[in-house]
Amino acid sequence: MSDVKFKSKGKEYTLEYDFNSLIGIEEVFGVNFLNGDQLNLKKEGISLRQLREYLFIGLQAHHSNDFKNAEEVGRMIEISKMNEIIEKIAEAILAACNLVNPDQVT
Repeated sequence: MSDVKFKSKGKEYTLEYDFNSLIGIEEVFGVNFLNGDQLNLKKEGISLRQLREYLFIGLQAHHSNDFKNAEEVGRMIEISKMNEIIEKIAEAILAACNLVNPDQVT
């Protein structure tokens, strides 16, 4: 697992996806990594709701006191930085891929 940092609205945030985070992704998105399900983290394939959920899950390790739910995370997202944030989410999830097959994340 590896921390990935990004800035939004003048603050620095740290994303980290560990085993429990990947379970959270499975629960929210209805995927099963052990069955070979894939995540689509390409800019053209992710919805705004998915972006917010991925962020909420990834921020819990370092910012659980800052964000109690996904709606609070949504307030800190700068629309002009969405593409950068999607890239950071993908980077952080790929860093955790020693838990899953990297080919499962596109």
